[in-house]
Amino acid sequence: MQKSPPTTTTPTLRGILTENLFWFLGSLALAVLVWMIAVSQSDPVEQWRVNNLPIRVMTDSGLIITEQSENAAAAQMLAQRSVRLALAPDDIIISVDLRGLGPGTHIVPLQWNTARRATVLDTIPRQITITTEIEESRLKPVEAIIQEEPPLDYRRGEPQIDVLQATVSGPLSLVEQVDTLQVTLDLSDQRSAYQDTVRLIPVDVDGAIVEGVTVEPQNVTVTVSIEPRDDVRPMRVLANTSGDLPEGYRLTGFDYEPQSVYVSGSPEILSTLGDTLFTEPIDFSDRVSSFEITVPILIPNPDLLLIPRRDVTVTVTIEAQIATRQIDRVPVEVIGITQGRTVQLAPTEVTVLVTGPQPQIEPLTASDISVIVDVSRLRAGDNTQITPITSFRNGMIANATIQVLPAAIDVRVLETLEVTSEVTPAEGSATPTPISTRTPTPSATAAP
Repeated sequence: MQKSPPTTTTPTLRGILTENLFWFLGSLALAVLVWMIAVSQSDPVEQWRVNNLPIRVMTDSGLIITEQSENAAAAQMLAQRSVRLALAPDDIIISVDLRGLGPGTHIVPLQWNTARRATVLDTIPRQITITTEIEESRLKPVEAIIQEEPPLDYRRGEPQIDVLQATVSGPLSLVEQVDTLQVTLDLSDQRSAYQDTVRLIPVDVDGAIVEGVTVEPQNVTVTVSIEPRDDVRPMRVLANTSGDLPEGYRLTGFDYEPQSVYVSGSPEILSTLGDTLFTEPIDFSDRVSSFEITVPILIPNPDLLLIPRRDVTVTVTIEAQIATRQIDRVPVEVIGITQGRTVQLAPTEVTVLVTGPQPQIEPLTASDISVIVDVSRLRAGDNTQITPITSFRNGMIANATIQVLPAAIDVRVLETLEVTSEVTPAEGSATPTPISTRTPTPSATAAP
C-alpha cells in the first residue's frame, strides 16, 4: 500500500501572537511578583499605635458643646515603613460629626482621615458621648460690692462704673443662671479717691460664681470718692500699769487689744484731745502668775463715743526668776539596812545646790531636803559608792532641781561584829561613821 506524504502546517500570525502574549503576561506577572517581594523586603508593612490624637467636633452653628466624654483618642495604624517615618500626628485626623443632630446628648462614632497612604485599622474609643446646647448671649447688669469699707475716719461716695451692662455668652442653661455681673472692692486701706480696673464676675441670685460663660467686656473701670471725716478720729490706746511685781518675779510678756480705737464726737471736742487714751491702772504689786484682764478705757469727755468698744483685753505673762541656792550640812539618811548589819558612810553630811524659782527656794533649809542612800541590794562586806536619792520633804517644787556635793557617797556594809576601823574612804572623803539600823521611808526622787 502506498503512503501519502506528511502534511506541513504553516503557523498563522494570530497563533504566533497568542502564544507570545501568554508568555508576555506570565513574564509580567513574575516581574511584578519579584518587585513586590523586593519592596516588601526593603520597605515592609508595619502596624503601630498613635496616642493622644485630638478629637475634632463638627457642629451646627448656634450650638455649643457643654460635655464631652473624651477629648483625645488613640489610633491603630497600618502602612509601609517609609510612610510611617514620614507620617506626623497632624496627618491623622480624628473627628465626629454632630451636624443635623440638634441640641441634646448624642453617642457618635469616631471618623478618621489621613494625609498620607496610611490606614487606620481601629480607634480607641470607637465612639464618644457629647452634649450640646443652644449658644445664648444676653446683657446683664453690672454692680459694685463693697467687700471692705474705708477706715472709720473716712467716708465714701457711691461707686461709679463706666459700664452699666455687659454681654454674657455661653450655653443657654448657664446664661440663664447669671443674675448680675459683680465687681468686689476692698477699701480698707484707702484714704483717697479710688480708681481701678476690675474684672467682672458672673454670679447667680445667691451670689455664687457661675462658671462656663464668657463676659464681654471682661473688665470695667470703677471710681469711688473718699474723703476724711471731721467727726471721727483715730487715737492710740495705752494700757496703764501701777505697782511692781513681788521680788523674785519678772515680766516676760505684755500685750493688749485693741491698741487703737476711733473716737466719735463733735469736731470742737475732738480738736481738744491729744493722741493717746489710757486705760484704768492694772496693779502688779500682788501678781505672781500670768493673767488676762479686761479694763475700761478712760474717756476724757462723756459726749465722746468709742468705736469699736470701750474696753481693752490685756494679756500679761509673769515668770519666777530662776536662782541657785547652796544649803550646807544636809544629813544623809540610809534605807534598806538588814537586821544585824551596820552601814558606814563617808561623808554623813553633804552640800546641796537647789536650782528653781527664786521665791520658792529662798525659804528652804537643810531640814527641807531629803538625801537618802538605799543599801537594800548590798551584801555584808560590800564597799562601794552610791548616788543618793534627793527630794523635797514638803512636796515637789515645779521646775526645781537638786544637785548633791559630792555626787556619790562611800558606803561600807559590815556585820555587827566586824571591826569598823578597816573601812577605807574614797580620797578626799571624811572619816566614815557607823549608821544605826533605823529604816526611814521617805518619798524620794533621783538626783539630777
